[in-house]
Amino acid sequence: MIDNRITFTSVNLNDIRDAVHITNTSKYISLEVGHCAWYEAHNVPTNSGARVPINVTQGVYDALMVVNGPAVPNWIFNLNPNNHYYGNVYTVTSLAYDPSSGQRLLPIFGKMHFIGCGRARFSNSAVKNSNYPPITARLLITTYTNKKQFLMELAANGGISLSSTIWNDVRTPWTKFGTIWFSVSRVTRFNIIMFIKRLM
Repeated sequence: MIDNRITFTSVNLNDIRDAVHITNTSKYISLEVGHCAWYEAHNVPTNSGARVPINVTQGVYDALMVVNGPAVPNWIFNLNPNNHYYGNVYTVTSLAYDPSSGQRLLPIFGKMHFIGCGRARFSNSAVKNSNYPPITARLLITTYTNKKQFLMELAANGGISLSSTIWNDVRTPWTKFGTIWFSVSRVTRFNIIMFIKRLM
């Protein structure tokens, strides 16, 4: 028997048109299976992050993200689930490649205090280019309490970053989407647009 509540369709134009807008609000919303939300935050300082006002339940969420801000070297993407810092409870595997230098960026393996860990390095020519494109990412998040995990694909300046994270705590429920941080070498501000769809 097929469960009609489960949908594995990717984001499409109808989803974007029908999405609930949650920009400039502190009120949290919940998404039913197949429903979508559009979130924007502007001029967010890197040392405070962007809190996404979405309640999550046990399921699977697909999020598309576009970030833009000043071109600075070595952005690192972090997500604090439940808007909380939990310490070294995540196992992260992350690899990145920078085509401008032809070098692989520093891989990260092992326990971390953050989830996600997408990396992007901007070359000097990119820093000087006023038409520099934004960072784009796709996040696939599983929020089942006994199997919380996160998969991210990130692209910037033609480079890629792939990251897989397991939240090793099997007792803490994931109830809030979380706070997005971009750690950079200096304090700056960024703009973020996210489109989030609940798949299961």
